[in-house]
Amino acid sequence: MNEGLSSSLGEELQDDFDFERTDRQLALLAEHITDLCVVHAHIGRIRNQHVYINRLPFEILARIFGFSVYRIEAEQEQPTVFPLILGRVCHRWRSVAWASPELWASFHCQILKTRCSAQALLLQEWLERSQQRPLSIRISFQNEDAWIESTDSSPAIIEAILPHCERWQSLDLILPKAWYDKLNEAQGRVSNLISLSIRSPGTKPPMLEFHTFETTTIRHFFASRYCLDDIYIRWDLLETVVLQHFTTREGVEAIRRCKNVISCRLTDLDDDDGIFPGYATNTSLRTLNVSVINYADLGALLDFLILPELDDLTVTLPNGHSFPLSTIEAFMRLSICPLKTITIEGVDIDDEDLADFIKDNDSIRTVRVKPSIY
Repeated sequence: MNEGLSSSLGEELQDDFDFERTDRQLALLAEHITDLCVVHAHIGRIRNQHVYINRLPFEILARIFGFSVYRIEAEQEQPTVFPLILGRVCHRWRSVAWASPELWASFHCQILKTRCSAQALLLQEWLERSQQRPLSIRISFQNEDAWIESTDSSPAIIEAILPHCERWQSLDLILPKAWYDKLNEAQGRVSNLISLSIRSPGTKPPMLEFHTFETTTIRHFFASRYCLDDIYIRWDLLETVVLQHFTTREGVEAIRRCKNVISCRLTDLDDDDGIFPGYATNTSLRTLNVSVINYADLGALLDFLILPELDDLTVTLPNGHSFPLSTIEAFMRLSICPLKTITIEGVDIDDEDLADFIKDNDSIRTVRVKPSIY
């Protein structure tokens, strides 16, 4: 048996298969395939030139793409890919898309920590295609938990957008602690920023002072899970404000600071352990939307506000919250405001109580009550 096995192995070792000849054939075949791909692309390009839409002038096709990107991206939560999709259609579309800066000036970039450096390089190329257009930038994370309390978070993304800070018009950032120092390099250079949105990854305030936009004339501001006293901006210039996961005391203080705000939304306000703020008067606020969580009391906010021009109030309350109409009525008497519209969500209100409330407050035109479904 051993002799038969040795004989078989010997025959295999003496196999005269010509590897070199076969490799040459494969290489020649690969060259033919490459040549065929080139010919295929060339014929396809000629064919695409006769498609009706590709007969349009360059400028008209660019306008069509521009209208499409605003419509598609306006409410899109996913990362921006529309310009890249255009570039895959054909050579002409790619040429038009690559040369249309408006397609690249507004984008949502979702970062994966393990690919952060590579994505930063791609982001640099993306921003170069935007040329000198004002920028609307949104940066989020694919795995946000990986950035919480991380000390090795590369600031490569901030380094990529920082050279273009003079063009920032709208900025929406999730900010790990490791990015703050690099972002502060933009201080005093962000003269065109109108809208700013900031929050830290996770659920804890970063406990860091935020000075980057201290002198910037921002008009619209969103912040989540910060301490109000750590945010240094021109509060007096804001027109719309949204604060999320602050305290009722901070809500009162924010309205005091925002002397020219027209619309304010305070969501998921929490209690402040019995710390009472002073009264805050604001004569510009027209619309106020408030929601409280846990055991926070609506009165801890409204009892300290004097808003004589308020005409639209929305309150969202947790299950088990106390009867809100008496708090709202006391607020109206204190503010002497022409409140016209009230929306109350999360609690049920008896029809008779509601009728008495409307009867006693003749400025009110509309009351909406949306009880909790639970």
